[in-house]
Amino acid sequence: MFVGIGQAYRTSSDQGRPQFIELIATRDIDDLSDYRLHNYQDGSTSLSYSSQFSGSAKRVIKF
Repeated sequence: MFVGIGQAYRTSSDQGRPQFIELIATRDIDDLSDYRLHNYQDGSTSLSYSSQFSGSAKRVIKF
C-alpha cells in the first residue's frame, strides 16, 4: 500500500532530492522479490527505471 509520495529540498541546488515513496505492508510478505517498482517519466509510455525488491516485510500492528 502506498502511504506517501514525497519530494524534499535540502539546498537550493539539489533539484528536489530526495524523492521517495513510502510503502507499508498490510500483510506479511515472505518474498519481496515478487514485487517491483516501475517509473515512467513525464507521461512517457517507455519504462525509464525499474527496481526489484528483496528480503521480506512483516505487517506491524500498533495498539
